[in-house]
Amino acid sequence: MNINKEVDLKKKIPEKRPPIFTLRLNEELIEKIDKLSGEMGVSKSKFAKSYIQLSEYFLVEPNLNLTTFAKMDLSIFPTEILKDLLQLLQLLPEKNQIAIGDKLGTIINNNFQTAGLQNLDEKRELIQGFNWIKFTPVHLIDEEKVSKTKETQKIERQFWGIPKDMWPISVIHAMLYRLIYNKKFNSIWEASLYKKYLELTPERKKNFKKNPKIYKDLNKVKDFLYEFEGEIGSRKENFEAEHIYYYFDVLRIEEEKNEEIIEEKK
Repeated sequence: MNINKEVDLKKKIPEKRPPIFTLRLNEELIEKIDKLSGEMGVSKSKFAKSYIQLSEYFLVEPNLNLTTFAKMDLSIFPTEILKDLLQLLQLLPEKNQIAIGDKLGTIINNNFQTAGLQNLDEKRELIQGFNWIKFTPVHLIDEEKVSKTKETQKIERQFWGIPKDMWPISVIHAMLYRLIYNKKFNSIWEASLYKKYLELTPERKKNFKKNPKIYKDLNKVKDFLYEFEGEIGSRKENFEAEHIYYYFDVLRIEEEKNEEIIEEKK
């Protein structure tokens, strides 16, 4: 009987409602909200909330100037024009592409620190909020060796795919490296050289690691091979024309690990 009473009491506890935030708007602005929310087929409150939620990504000054949380001015470009501008980056030398990627990563990091964000997922959301990159979940098959049998097994994993039609890969590498490690990406990176390295046979690749000088045209690669593969991870698919996304190991969604964490909490 006592147990039933306790259950009844719990049911009567009201759920905590979110606080109410009141705004005073002029009549002209209210009419615009009425009109636009009607055209979009959403309620006025939902329409207004979507605009307020933009404050998670940037600030709107009283004079309507847009800035990052670190007080850097922002400009709005239609995405199609931005794509055209980004394609021009392909014409720049590799070192200039890396410098641009590093600067973009620094902007996000500064905004990240000022906004009090906590992790890489929130940085990813911030980049999407700026509409610089659209991350798309993509499933890929990985082959891993089983320690006991030394045989390989195929494991399906989900990655964040970065569209190839937006940014040159060197810009992406430099930006991610700054986002993740807050360090400048190695300036000797060259996508074309690394692609050649990936095309080597396992035996030649092994010899290359032992004595890089035997392949003079690939000599620049030696300094970042181990570090780069171990940190960001460079998948062969990133250099194949038929793939429409870039994939990076640090951005991989490891569902197995997430499930283990949940089990531990239980």
